[in-house]
Amino acid sequence: TSFRVITGHKRDSHEMPDLDFSGMMDPSETLVFLMGLSKVRQIAEGLIAAGRDKETPAAVISHATTEAQSVCSGTLSDIADRVERKGLTSPALIVVGDVVTLRESLRFYEDKPLWGFKYLVAKIGQEPSRLTAMLREKGAQVRECRVGEIMGIPAKYSRTELENVDILIFTSANAVTYFMRNVFASGLDARALSHAKAAVIGQKTQQKLKEYGICADFIPEHANSKAFAKELKGYVEQMFQGNPFKRAKVWYPMAKNAKEQLVDELLEFCDCGRL
Repeated sequence: TSFRVITGHKRDSHEMPDLDFSGMMDPSETLVFLMGLSKVRQIAEGLIAAGRDKETPAAVISHATTEAQSVCSGTLSDIADRVERKGLTSPALIVVGDVVTLRESLRFYEDKPLWGFKYLVAKIGQEPSRLTAMLREKGAQVRECRVGEIMGIPAKYSRTELENVDILIFTSANAVTYFMRNVFASGLDARALSHAKAAVIGQKTQQKLKEYGICADFIPEHANSKAFAKELKGYVEQMFQGNPFKRAKVWYPMAKNAKEQLVDELLEFCDCGRL
């Protein structure tokens, strides 16, 4: 058993190369033709004319291994007509040989639950959408449409300012990214944050912080703002050993249009600066 890979057209033109079909007569050999969609009929007729059984299984796979994959199966005698009726598009490859008969038992991509469905996913920013990844994993065809952009607000910090911060709160990976950009733009790095504790919401936020060499000191059990503030209050009391005359100084990098609910909760027990 063997397989052979053959080009379906010349490099400098769309003409089919001079192929020696007489050397492709071994019925146990699988033939794979690349870039030959427009030459399916010529290839099939060439193999039959050279002596290959016209009932030899053949298949054409368009956009192989992608969510747009489409497959047309048949034999050398009818594969060209089947491809024309189905309207397959490039890029595509042609497979000739008994291996084609295994398709039904080996197929897995087209059996995914959302195979054949098409979605347009709106997203903000350049990062790939998590929803897009989930849909594609289920076999759907997905296109993304960016409807907004996340932009950081440039700021400069002094080393003294950062040394006076007790807790830095990050509720998103973007907050970490843009805050650290401002730290670097100030001529500083993660060492300037050594006096502050880091409180984060969400695993992605925690992971983004780690990328800058900083481990989160406080991660709440619950991600909603009210529960976060309540748990952070207990953490602050533990930090200052219940000293009623000590209020933590907190910096909270947040979106300009974000709701003030968490800020209001924090102001009950600390001095919270919104960045």
